Amino acid sequence: MRGFSILSIGFLSVLIPCAFGASELSIAMTPRLTLTGSSGSYQIQRANVVGAITNWTVVTNIYLSDTPYVLYDDAVVGTGNQFYRAVALTPDQINPFPQRLIWIPPGTFKMGSPETEQDRWSNEGPRTGVIITKGFFMQKYEMTQIEYETLMGTNRSVLVGPYLPALRVSWDDAVAFCGVLTAFEKAIGRLPAGYKYRLPTEAEWEYACRAGTTTRFSYGDDPDYDELGEYAWFFENSVDRIRAVGQKRPNAWGLHDMHGNSVEWCLDWYAESLPGGTVTDPRGPNSGSKRVYRGGGWNGNGQDCRSARRAGGPPDRRDDECGFRVVLAPDP
Repeated sequence: MRGFSILSIGFLSVLIPCAFGASELSIAMTPRLTLTGSSGSYQIQRANVVGAITNWTVVTNIYLSDTPYVLYDDAVVGTGNQFYRAVALTPDQINPFPQRLIWIPPGTFKMGSPETEQDRWSNEGPRTGVIITKGFFMQKYEMTQIEYETLMGTNRSVLVGPYLPALRVSWDDAVAFCGVLTAFEKAIGRLPAGYKYRLPTEAEWEYACRAGTTTRFSYGDDPDYDELGEYAWFFENSVDRIRAVGQKRPNAWGLHDMHGNSVEWCLDWYAESLPGGTVTDPRGPNSGSKRVYRGGGWNGNGQDCRSARRAGGPPDRRDDECGFRVVLAPDP
């Protein structure tokens, strides 16, 4: 935990009736807490005495967004004075799956490719400045068949294997999976407060793929595609089949298979060009006929594995290259 924020505390008066036939009523005071400040995850703690040694009790964890968070602490009705503090939580403290999820910090980057980039497509421009204001967790690997089938009870992949990417998954299927996963994790108490699972936005996906780079790939420009086989499964090395996740080298942020193996659905509607200028937390057009997918596939060529490569398909599309990975992010 790092530091703490000050809470403003008010009180809600609750009228509590006495037993049947009694002639008196009593009033109890419920603490009403209002937390404002920087967005992020916090733990609300309570104590009845503040001194040299204070025994703080955990009330709850919350995610604070742009608006004040209001909490009523019913557990201490009528117990006298209480003191509260909000302690900021680090990503490591709220990550429910450290081996499967990687924290992607907020930041800025240039989305798309410059006109001088080798083998670029016209839909990769105009190059756009993007501000990512909220950090998020991204799945370290593409969603596997064992994970998908365990939760959804079905597996449409033609080539079957527990650690192969789940394929023949439409955008609609992937969104449904995120909803079921969020509900399941919430029900068993493993979901960080204020978070939900969803597909990454197109901007989040490219930001995570680049991992701070501006080159064609997260590891460099590689003009002759000599190094690509160390990071991706694609037409030249896949031997005409999908491969188990995590066998190739990760990017600098620890994400595997971003450049190849299965193409991955993103949250956005697809547009034929990027917006240009500078945008903050973009989510693409408000409507469309196609959804974005990103990353190269096992049956694609090297130029399709570049960080800026983008394409779109109908939301009900299912084929042997289409898969996905999820992000765990604050629920707006």
